[in-house]
Amino acid sequence: MKIELKLLCLLGLAGCTTTPLEVNQYERPITSHETSIYFTNETPMPAHTAWQGSQGAKNLLNNFSSCETASDSNEVTVNQKKFKSSTKCHLDLLSNSDSETFIRSLSGSTKGQLLTSSLSAEGQSYEVTMLWSKHTWMGSPDEDELDSAKYQIGVGAKIIAKIYNIKAGVDLADLAGLAASAEMSNLTGSITFKRIGINGKLSEIILPGFTDTLDTDAVINAVQSMQKIQLLLHSDKDVTIKPSVLGYVLPKQEEIESEALGWLYIGHYPIDTSLLVPQFKIKSLTNSKVKELQGTTIKVDTEKNIRADKPRFPYYSVSQAVAKVPADCKLLINQIDSVGNNKYWAFVSAVDDCDL
Repeated sequence: MKIELKLLCLLGLAGCTTTPLEVNQYERPITSHETSIYFTNETPMPAHTAWQGSQGAKNLLNNFSSCETASDSNEVTVNQKKFKSSTKCHLDLLSNSDSETFIRSLSGSTKGQLLTSSLSAEGQSYEVTMLWSKHTWMGSPDEDELDSAKYQIGVGAKIIAKIYNIKAGVDLADLAGLAASAEMSNLTGSITFKRIGINGKLSEIILPGFTDTLDTDAVINAVQSMQKIQLLLHSDKDVTIKPSVLGYVLPKQEEIESEALGWLYIGHYPIDTSLLVPQFKIKSLTNSKVKELQGTTIKVDTEKNIRADKPRFPYYSVSQAVAKVPADCKLLINQIDSVGNNKYWAFVSAVDDCDL
């Protein structure tokens, strides 16, 4: 009982919550079970190596660069403030501090999706991530005014619990309860702790990352590690930080067709005036040039995956499939975008049911 009370106290101090990020006003409605629009980067990319784009992003990059040079012998001025500590300078730019809990399904019909409900289903598997971060938000570096994602830049720590073969009705956001269930053999699982962009003397106290079997001691160890980082970040002059792209939030699309499906890969073309080619198995019923496709109807010659989102900065990875459309299905193109190296993606709606 004492261990459980201590653990609940620790979790309370860590600030866990299952409440979605306030920026979920940017949600894009799609016909899938996905209800969260925040996507984490599994391996955050240092901001100074990845960021390009709008003037605001460039200003932030310049400020980060100035902060990196701050030292006792080199005082720098950032946003009209003087700094001799690189860490204090960076922390001044990272004005937000939050703890959030995200639950992702690892099995069943919602596999790979982020969920808003914290209650488990019988026999399913889940990934529960508690993320604490010091961060700021910036606009998309792609400078697309019609479709601008918001990027979370900062440092932090996260606890990742993977839960397997759980019974129905368990609160997945309660790490203490999950650990107790694991000890009673009601489920199996693991727990991992990771630091993001934070280094220095604390690495002697807190390992860069560790994975352990899910139990009460492992959860206490992980939560205490997160607490130590929060304290040392502001009190230990030997701590250094490197802001990273932690994740992003999709934009809001005000007007959208009621039968919207998601994003379809159109193909790789050298310029937007290129003609559609048979290689990508997509035909236009009205126009043949890529840039003229928006607002028109196309037909797919083979089965195609519809994705929850188009690939985005910084990794441009392909998101999960939310539907499949069969050959000969007709689709309306609501929006078409060039992504990365001239790879074109379209946000599409169904013209007919296509057996969806």
